[in-house]
Amino acid sequence: MRNLKLMIHSLILLLIPLASAAGVTSTIKTNYGCVVPTNDFTQGFNVKLFDYPLLADYYLTPSYFYSQYRTLRQTSSATAVRGVPSIYHPLSLSEMTTSSLWNMVFNPNDFLAEFTSYLFAPATGLYEFYFDRIDDGSMAFLGGGAFACCDSDEITVDAVNQQILYATWSVETGPTGDSALIYLAGGISYPLRIVYINMNKEASFSFTMKFNGLDFPVEDYLYVLPPSVTPSECVSSKPELPKTTTSIVCSDCSSKSTTTTISYFTSASTSEPADVIIIEVPPIITRTLTEPCAACTVPYTTTVYDYVTSDTTSIPEQQIIIRTPVSTLTTTVPCSTYRSRGHH
Repeated sequence: MRNLKLMIHSLILLLIPLASAAGVTSTIKTNYGCVVPTNDFTQGFNVKLFDYPLLADYYLTPSYFYSQYRTLRQTSSATAVRGVPSIYHPLSLSEMTTSSLWNMVFNPNDFLAEFTSYLFAPATGLYEFYFDRIDDGSMAFLGGGAFACCDSDEITVDAVNQQILYATWSVETGPTGDSALIYLAGGISYPLRIVYINMNKEASFSFTMKFNGLDFPVEDYLYVLPPSVTPSECVSSKPELPKTTTSIVCSDCSSKSTTTTISYFTSASTSEPADVIIIEVPPIITRTLTEPCAACTVPYTTTVYDYVTSDTTSIPEQQIIIRTPVSTLTTTVPCSTYRSRGHH
């Protein structure tokens, strides 16, 4: 009878559709990373487990994920766990334990897990982050909000703004998902913190990434630092979003005025204008005017440089006055000097 009950429970769960991660949001974030002083990384992530209150609804409160959960009693921990932070237990496990998850034996019914690691970006570009089938709640932080560089215990640095993913289970939808698009600089290590809560029985969450539209092997780029590295040895680094420049010929000008638009990427294929610079580059027209000079025996010349405007008229920009004729120097040679040269 017990096996039959479990089979029926499993069948019901299989009929519940799992929420796929929504399309990547169009807003791109840039997050602080760390330049660490050593290559002595250990592949994997660290895990801390906390005793989550029975049937508590804290997972519905975003601020609880920032740091409040650390007031709970820590029950166990593991370091340098290989793989990707994730869990999927579709059955009721209120009385069961496991030794195959995150190198620990624990009761997966009502618990909170904190995962910390460094995500190393092998190349510069746009990375897609996904949460899927979140049951009951999970939040991911990348950069300063995850924890301070080289100090995973310090998590008070801008946690709100550095949150990238958040999803919770609900009665209406069941398990849910979330997505984000982050611009990362190659060669930088980004603090990553994921907080996951399971409240009562079934537990599941999935964390995945993509780069250039392809599945990104997260497990190959998660690292932990040795305890010997101190915060004073790390340097924060934040990349700037790349810009694109587009030149458009001015439509209301009679000549080649150019409007240059400097844009920031907002997704993998679109851009949002961030700064518009209008560059007026019509050709200069030179006109030469001849006007009489009252004090001169011949006219002098006024040269006027004009710019063409959009209404086909011209505005004097600079005047150069050229006076003619030039002054004449007359030299008188004494007669005695002339005779001394042998002329009589």
